[in-house]
Amino acid sequence: MAYWNWNPAYSVAIEVIDHQHKRLLQYINELEAAKVYATAESRQKVNEILDKLISYTISHFSFEEKLMEDAGYPLLEPHKKVHEAFVERIGFFKQRYKNGEDIGKQLAYELQIWLLNHIKEEDSDYKEIVQKSLQAKNVQPTMEANSNSWLGSLVNRFFN
Repeated sequence: MAYWNWNPAYSVAIEVIDHQHKRLLQYINELEAAKVYATAESRQKVNEILDKLISYTISHFSFEEKLMEDAGYPLLEPHKKVHEAFVERIGFFKQRYKNGEDIGKQLAYELQIWLLNHIKEEDSDYKEIVQKSLQAKNVQPTMEANSNSWLGSLVNRFFN
């Protein structure tokens, strides 16, 4: 079993986004752990994790896109298309899994590679403009954001 650990090199220097990326890594690791045993119970567990991964990914992408939109990020539309393609890809894996295919190794590999490349490439492209936007709003982009704050209300909107 190869579990993936967070590395500070993956950071986009926006704590709330880094926290979400770490959660995505946790789902990848949960999938890795659940697929070890080929039982009906583990198949159910993998199915549940896939559902959570898809739901969380959609919430994360929506949250990230809202930050980019508010910051006036000029490459928002192409970034959204990358997000949409990824959600479709996970859905494709989920369907294959429902059809009884063994997707474990390929899914774990693709998720890890995609997430790492996405963070390092596409997400690093928006981080500066989003950081400036948050600074202009005098927002501290932490997970402890007050639920009455602008950022806290966004977190609640997309994750509650």
